[in-house]
Amino acid sequence: MLELQDLKDFSIHNWYKNFKHISLETILLEIPSLLLQKLQSDESDVNIEEVCSKEYLVELDNAINSLNRNAFVKNNWHAPMDAKIFSFGNQLKVTNISDLTLYLSASNIISEDFSTHHNIPFLITLLML
Repeated sequence: MLELQDLKDFSIHNWYKNFKHISLETILLEIPSLLLQKLQSDESDVNIEEVCSKEYLVELDNAINSLNRNAFVKNNWHAPMDAKIFSFGNQLKVTNISDLTLYLSASNIISEDFSTHHNIPFLITLLML
């Protein structure tokens, strides 16, 4: 089992800046506390558009747009690989906020990450495909 320091070290927000020059274009957005609470409570019907502020939704939509509506999603550590069966073409392609909602809500992998808070800011990470 990973120790707290390992979780902090492996979190993308701690290493991405050092490897940005050799990484895919990536946008990191902190998950708002209310959305995080919903995801941590294992609510499979979480709707990002109902839970988040308009400002956050605009920020999220702008991030997806800046990646040409062709993004791959993950959190600090993992991608929701077990949710790709719900995607078109069996890919974790995010073209809008609804895609993102589906992948975050349907993934047991992501639920496990969200199940405990490690005093680390949880992130939505979008990478350009």
